Amino acid sequence: MSDLAFTESTGERPSPFAGLDVCTQAGFRLPPARSGPTFEDDSWDFADVIGLPVQMAPHLRRLDFAAIVNPAWRTVAKELILALLAPRHPDVAVLARALRTPLHLRTCAGRLAELTSWSNWLSAQGVTALGEVGERHCSEWLVHRRQVRDNHGQPIGERGPGIRRRAAQVVVDLVDY
Repeated sequence: MSDLAFTESTGERPSPFAGLDVCTQAGFRLPPARSGPTFEDDSWDFADVIGLPVQMAPHLRRLDFAAIVNPAWRTVAKELILALLAPRHPDVAVLARALRTPLHLRTCAGRLAELTSWSNWLSAQGVTALGEVGERHCSEWLVHRRQVRDNHGQPIGERGPGIRRRAAQVVVDLVDY
């Protein structure tokens, strides 16, 4: 996905998922006469999906990309999440390091939460595109997520290994896809 050619007119690359129904791509079943979100929607609501666990909280059934401040990062997040939900899509299946089985919606909700944090952190650093991300950004992000900060942004402690793993996973996901 990341090696698609940029269009000459806009300087942006077309998404391989443009115009697609997310539920169809992910293999989710919906009741008759219901339609799922499209790739371009900033909120993907899966409340009507048949077969989700009843104990799955409503907030996990809705993926909100609008919390990502930069629209370019929002598109990157949508592409990654859809690739994780639909690994058999032709543009995902050819990626050597892509997962071969779809991730659960709950897992994708967690990945989106971390990706939202990272994307907004990158925007605050002045980074506006994946091509601008370097090893320095990744290292600084991991340090940033490792630390618990007070209301003034000063480090006051360290987070547990689970949060550090999630911070690293978002970077690895984007490298893989």
